Amino acid sequence: MNLETLFEDLEAQLVEVNHCFETQTRLAKCNRLRLQVDAEDLVLIAPILGSDFVAGFHERRGAWMCVGLPKASVLNFSIEEKSKLPKLRRRAVKFENFITEMNPPFSAQFKPTGRAGFAGVLVAIENSMVYFTETGGVATWQAVTAIDLSALDWLAALEDKDSADVSEWRDR
Repeated sequence: MNLETLFEDLEAQLVEVNHCFETQTRLAKCNRLRLQVDAEDLVLIAPILGSDFVAGFHERRGAWMCVGLPKASVLNFSIEEKSKLPKLRRRAVKFENFITEMNPPFSAQFKPTGRAGFAGVLVAIENSMVYFTETGGVATWQAVTAIDLSALDWLAALEDKDSADVSEWRDR
């Protein structure tokens, strides 16, 4: 191996490392995530990228949306320059653990694959099974149903407080 070949190899590696650094820097500034789930286009602000999911606040629904990565066909990370919204956060946790951190029970919307979405109360998650009730509330524990987490296109945690927080972030 001659010196010229060695320097060309090092230069190519440096260009590749620089390109990766630029990509990571741009991702770190991302505050908006557009993704497709089946035929539905979702735009999430203040995105979170987990080990097997993405989450963020859906402006129109006024709720935190969680989507398993296998359900998302396209992820488009972008930057809203004039916005003071939180930037992309990376989490090493799995989807199931992230939902557990949200402290069930809470009101949620569920969208199973191939079916219409519905509202209910997420009461627990264990071994990738999401337990919920559509009627009767948590206090009665009647009509508890379970669905496998992988069977959901998305899950939306309905939180009124977050709607106010996002309005505050936009007004800063």
